[in-house]
Amino acid sequence: MKTSYRIQWKGFMVESDTWEERENLGNAKEAIEEFEKEYRQDMEDVRKQKREEGMFRREELLERFMAKKLFG
Repeated sequence: MKTSYRIQWKGFMVESDTWEERENLGNAKEAIEEFEKEYRQDMEDVRKQKREEGMFRREELLERFMAKKLFG
């Protein structure tokens, strides 16, 4: 499977966007590298947030369980 990127062409409307394979974007190497760096960071931020939310939910469940056991 080849990687493709949605290209927003400067000076054109969104309707003119196209999907281009990486091998056809030799002149945009720096832009692609910057995009991929930001994408990886965004994905790591999402994973971190999911882990933190999961930990919060587990703690919340533990507190509820303890309260039920103590008072129920």
